[in-house]
Amino acid sequence: MSPLIKFCKIVSHVCVLLLLVVVHTSARNINGLDNDLDTVTPDKIELFVGKSKIKSFEELGIQELLKDKDELVIQIGSAQIADWKFLPDDKILIIGKKAGVTNITLSWKKKKKIVRYFDIEVKYDLSRLKQDLHRMMPHEKDIKVMATNDSITLYGKVSNTGHLAQTMALAQSYVPKKKINNFLEVGGIHQIMLEVKMAEMSR
Repeated sequence: MSPLIKFCKIVSHVCVLLLLVVVHTSARNINGLDNDLDTVTPDKIELFVGKSKIKSFEELGIQELLKDKDELVIQIGSAQIADWKFLPDDKILIIGKKAGVTNITLSWKKKKKIVRYFDIEVKYDLSRLKQDLHRMMPHEKDIKVMATNDSITLYGKVSNTGHLAQTMALAQSYVPKKKINNFLEVGGIHQIMLEVKMAEMSR
């Protein structure tokens, strides 16, 4: 092997190592903040659309900032999905605005360090929908409703197409039609992703 080829191989290995160092440094430093990825563990906060949760500094694991609250920086990944604001008595209000998944980052301005970060999942509150379904069709015991990311899923069984239409109409009063996944069975027939057209059903 010629000296030139050996030199080129050495240079290529050095370049690869330098690239790995740059990538690792970038991953640990976002917007000038040290992520400390080896010690920061993401937790999950679940919210309902239009609802909120109150979290204390202790619950969020940022007690060290109690005496220096002006140094706390809070960032939400998507302000369309969730928001926040400070409350008295060292508490933070986290608000669910739109169904979806985002994150919240708590960082220490003085030390340029991310202290904690959380995944936030905002879902539809299905408790009232379930109550209304039971009130309208008390004999339909097998209708199931589940929140799935930014949509809801209907599954199980209904006894007839009329009750299926009622179920879909009621679900649409809580959630946009495009956000409803329908896997209900009607009379033993699997209606996969069925779009119920109310005009046709009323003829």
